[in-house]
Amino acid sequence: MKKKSRTSRRNMRKILDSFTNNSRERFYENLQPVAWICKIFGYFSLQNCYQRDGGKLKYKIFSLHTYYGAVFIIILILLLMSIDIDFIRIGIITFYATEGVTSIILNTYYDRHLPTLIQKIEEFEISMRHFKNIHKRIINSNKNMRYLGLSGCAAYFTYPLLRFILSKDAPVHRVRVYIITILTRSRCFYLIFYIMFCYIIKQHFFNLKYIFKGTMTNILQDQQNNIFCMKLVCEHEIEKYRLLHAKLLKILEHFNVCYGPRMAFALLSIILESLIDFYVVFFTSGKSTFPMIYSIFNAISLYVITISADSL
Repeated sequence: MKKKSRTSRRNMRKILDSFTNNSRERFYENLQPVAWICKIFGYFSLQNCYQRDGGKLKYKIFSLHTYYGAVFIIILILLLMSIDIDFIRIGIITFYATEGVTSIILNTYYDRHLPTLIQKIEEFEISMRHFKNIHKRIINSNKNMRYLGLSGCAAYFTYPLLRFILSKDAPVHRVRVYIITILTRSRCFYLIFYIMFCYIIKQHFFNLKYIFKGTMTNILQDQQNNIFCMKLVCEHEIEKYRLLHAKLLKILEHFNVCYGPRMAFALLSIILESLIDFYVVFFTSGKSTFPMIYSIFNAISLYVITISADSL
């Protein structure tokens, strides 16, 4: 029992360290805080999340980590059914239940590609760090990615909090609506994950371009080399750049396999969600303006996702 308690304490310290440690250099270390938030809501089914090395992440089909998302969706459906039932409510409950189940199935299936994707990105960063002045750029890119992800999570919690504060209902009802709002919109977390991956891959393309331009400029400005030697050096550097570029394209291809079907379903669900929100605002007797606020939030999310994908 003492050994188990010590192990659990160590794991808790590692989890807390993933949120408080500022000396992160690896890619997964900066991805880790958002990964924990996704795991709480059932959208990250990998094991060994507390490890600082992304290569130690594991995916198992028969695991509590994998089936936790299904339990999460069952709780969501039960909470939705606790609301006063009418014809419209039944349709909304059916929609969110179907969306949640499909999201969890897609995440559970395609998360098997995620450890390989994270490991490839970390290996690519290691292969780039021997270039001059690139190490700091990689660290800054990873830190900016972490801040981007945490900002997205903060924005996600802002809407339910505003709804909780501005609502005039009884406190118990407000708490229930707050929890249900968070749970029904929780698929935003893997959208944040997608945006973080898009950002870091785009930054690596920029870093690669920076390396190539700097190297070629230094070679051409060196007056001591004759034309023949300069040609050999240029060919050697171009070959190194080509190999790194090929690695990055493989990462991008693996990223498309990992997130392509998920994002197609996410975009479809955003459009359907917006239609439901418009219906609730304009055609129901309550005439609540809160769904309209989330429609604006959905429109911004859709814009950010399309811009992130287009940047690649």
